[in-house]
Amino acid sequence: MKRFINLSILVFGTLFVYLAITNIFSFKCIFKDLFGIRCPGCGLTRSFISILNFDFISAIKYNFLGIPIFISFMLISFFMIIDIFKNSDKTLKFINKILQTRYIELLILIVVVMLINNIQGI
Repeated sequence: MKRFINLSILVFGTLFVYLAITNIFSFKCIFKDLFGIRCPGCGLTRSFISILNFDFISAIKYNFLGIPIFISFMLISFFMIIDIFKNSDKTLKFINKILQTRYIELLILIVVVMLINNIQGI
């Protein structure tokens, strides 16, 4: 069961990123439509595309958390693949532990990113 869950998360996550980056489906920011301001995730797709094209300056301009988030996704994917072969769920437990213990810091980071995105006018 652990193997199936890890594989499902990995496949659907990869599919979502692929669809977003290739613009097969156009994703609109609901937050921006409702409130008229950019959300903390605005610019991440363009940032990821810039990273894949090795244009790191543009990636930082689109969303300065694009590079750390991209690296985190790559590391999580790598460790989830290892978990699939070992039939374990260590990566998911680690992520869950971080989310449970560091949620205040993550919320503060999200608010700061939203403010910076709206000050820069990306």
